[in-house]
Amino acid sequence: MTPDRVLTAPLSDLLLMVAEEEASDETSSPEEDLWAGLLREGPDLVPRLAEELEQVDTGDSETVDPDEWSTLNKAVGVIVTRDNRTGTTTARAFAEEQDLLAAWEAIKTELAPLTPGGDDAEVDEDADASSSRFDQDDEP
Repeated sequence: MTPDRVLTAPLSDLLLMVAEEEASDETSSPEEDLWAGLLREGPDLVPRLAEELEQVDTGDSETVDPDEWSTLNKAVGVIVTRDNRTGTTTARAFAEEQDLLAAWEAIKTELAPLTPGGDDAEVDEDADASSSRFDQDDEP
């Protein structure tokens, strides 16, 4: 199993730009202070990001570590996160599909906590249909 790799700026910032517009999936915390986007097919992103980098940077795509280009080129996907409280962006590239999907599910679970009556609400089939774990009274 190949570990994921954190990609640094300016590549992480460019990935955020792309993810905000073209993410395969995205999620955010209820307060919207944390956001995450899933990008698939890392190799397809490489030419586009190189072009974007030349337009927004000094025209020199060499500012990105060649190892990061290589990592992205081999990635099945990237998870980009933005913390609006601190203004930080993180991009993690994944070489293995199962690792990407496991990390994505963990982020979705973390950012979208269980809400009363939501699709994620747990159902206790033995419980009375009119009660839920969110509205139980402490009756004697």
